[in-house]
Amino acid sequence: MKKAFLAWFVSLALVGLLAAQQPATNSEPARAPNPEENIKVRVDLVNVLLTVTNKRNHLESGLAKEDFRVFEDNKPQSIRYFSRETDLPLRIGVLVDTSASIRDRLRF
Repeated sequence: MKKAFLAWFVSLALVGLLAAQQPATNSEPARAPNPEENIKVRVDLVNVLLTVTNKRNHLESGLAKEDFRVFEDNKPQSIRYFSRETDLPLRIGVLVDTSASIRDRLRF
């Protein structure tokens, strides 16, 4: 069983190496990117996620669709859908210093 797995693994590695050595067949010649090129795509709907705080840096809740205005190129845009997203995923990271200088203060 081990020999069969080893033979399978070696043959797979050889196929990968051979494929990596094959020249890429691209019918179009590579061209340098032009920084002045613009990409234009028609977009009908954009999601805008935001958090609103007041002058004291406290969260403002209870805002409605009428409390917001959206502009694109100084032209007002309509807000079609509005909802409060209170159950979005939250990611939290915890860092603990366990270096030698602090290790005697930690009790495990």
